[in-house]
Amino acid sequence: IEMGNSLRTLYGHDGELTYVSCHQTKPLILTSSRDETFRLWDCRISNSLVEIFHGHTKTVNSTLFISDNQFVSSSDDGFVHIWDLRSTNSSPFLSFECISPCNRLSLFNNILSVPLDNRDIRLYSIITGEKLYIQKRAHKRAVQCTSLVQSRNSMELFLASGSLDCQMHTWNIQKLKENHR
Repeated sequence: IEMGNSLRTLYGHDGELTYVSCHQTKPLILTSSRDETFRLWDCRISNSLVEIFHGHTKTVNSTLFISDNQFVSSSDDGFVHIWDLRSTNSSPFLSFECISPCNRLSLFNNILSVPLDNRDIRLYSIITGEKLYIQKRAHKRAVQCTSLVQSRNSMELFLASGSLDCQMHTWNIQKLKENHR
C-alpha cells in the first residue's frame, strides 16, 4: 500500500465522528457523530453535503446503507431508525426501541444485528420490522460489534459478537434463518 494524498476532506460535524459508511454502487457516504446527527455526502460535487439527519437525541454510533435508497442509524438514545432517501420529510419510516444504547450495526440478507450496551444482541427484519432474535447477556460488558455470516459449505447462519469484556462469541442461528424465509 502506497501512501498518498487525501482526495477530499469533508467538514460539517460539530462532534467526533463515530462511523463512516460508503454506498456499494453510488458515490455516497454516510458519517455519524457525537453531535447527535448523521450526514449524507455526495462525492461527485464540491459542496458535497446532501442532508443532515436529526433523528437521534444522543451520539449516533453507526449508519449503514441497506439498499439503494435506504439506510439505518443507531444511537446511544436506544433507538435504531430506518430512513428512505426518497422521503420528503427527513423522518425515519421505521424505528426499533432497544431500551439500551445501540452500538455498531451489521446487516446480512435483510437481517439487522444490533449490539447493545446492556450486553444483549437483537436481530430485526428490515423488511417487516419484526424482532427476530435476542441473545441475552452472553458478554460481561457492553457488546460493541457483531457480524452475521453464512457458511460456504452449508446453509448455516452464524452470529459473532465482540465486547468490551475482550471476548468474541459465536452462535449458530440457523433456525432463525429458516423462520425468516
